Amino acid sequence: MHKHVVYPALLALILVSATAPAEKNLSLTVDQSGNHYRTQLITRVTAKPDTVYQLLTAYERLSSINSLIRHSELLDNGYLLLKLESCLAFLCFQKQQTLRLTTDGYSLNAEVIPELSDFSSGWVHWVLTPDGEQTLIYFSSEMVPSFWLPPWLGPLLVKHALTTESINSLRLLEKAIRSIES
Repeated sequence: MHKHVVYPALLALILVSATAPAEKNLSLTVDQSGNHYRTQLITRVTAKPDTVYQLLTAYERLSSINSLIRHSELLDNGYLLLKLESCLAFLCFQKQQTLRLTTDGYSLNAEVIPELSDFSSGWVHWVLTPDGEQTLIYFSSEMVPSFWLPPWLGPLLVKHALTTESINSLRLLEKAIRSIES
C-alpha cells in the first residue's frame, strides 16, 4: 500500500463538482436496484491532480470537503474509518464505514470491510486525470447498506443524500483548492 491513500466518501461517497462553471461540466447519475446504490460522476476542476490528491488525502480534514463525514481516521492497519451522518428533515442516520484502500498513481480504490461497517458490501473507484491546468475526476461506487431502510422512503433518502452531497462536496473541494492556490 502506498504511503497516501484516498478516502472515498460514501454514500462516498463522493466528491463531485459544483461551482457554477464545474456544474456545466458535471455528469452525475445515482441509481438504485434493490439495496444496491450506484453513483457515477465525471467532472473537471481547475487544479492539478497533485492538488486534488493532496486534499483527498488530508484525513484530518475530510469533513471539510464532505459534510456526510463527521469523523475520519486512518487506522494503524491502513484502513480508513469514516463516521457518517445524513439527515433529511427530522430523520437522521449515523453509520460507520471502514475501507481497505489501494492506490496506483492517480487511480484510487476502496473496498468496504463489512465486519467493520454498516454496509454489507461496497466499493469505490477514483481516477484523477491531468488535462492542462485542470483535472478530470472520474468517480464510481456501489454501496449495499446492511441497515434497514423503510421501503417507501429509504431509496429516496439515499438517492437524495448521494446526489445532494456529491454536488455539495465538489463545491467544498473547489473552495479548498482556491484557498491552497491563493
